[in-house]
Amino acid sequence: MMRRLAGAPRPHLLCVDDDPGTRKFYGRVFEAHGFEVLLAENGADALRTLRLSRVDAVVSDYDMPEINGAELASALRAAQRRIPFILISGCSELVQNPPAGVHLAVTKGAPLAKLIEAIEELLRA
Repeated sequence: MMRRLAGAPRPHLLCVDDDPGTRKFYGRVFEAHGFEVLLAENGADALRTLRLSRVDAVVSDYDMPEINGAELASALRAAQRRIPFILISGCSELVQNPPAGVHLAVTKGAPLAKLIEAIEELLRA
């Protein structure tokens, strides 16, 4: 669990996934680990959320309609938003060779403890 100083704000984590069950699951897990969680159902929704809300890091599925995870990371990079971006994919090639703008790519189904630890480490950097 993330350690914060008393009174320090909770980090805002945007979770992007087109599957409602997965999105809600990540929301509950990350909330339980000390994050303020924002949810987006696709890349376009995520871009709207990023314009309107404080976001400290993004966790995004790769395979989504309209704007996929790599395109979302590219849009953030083009807008010079330097926030940690974690891509989740079932494609091992994407995980081994993450697209530009992606700080970390993990395999779908990876242990949640490792994902949370990676997010915390990126936020500290």
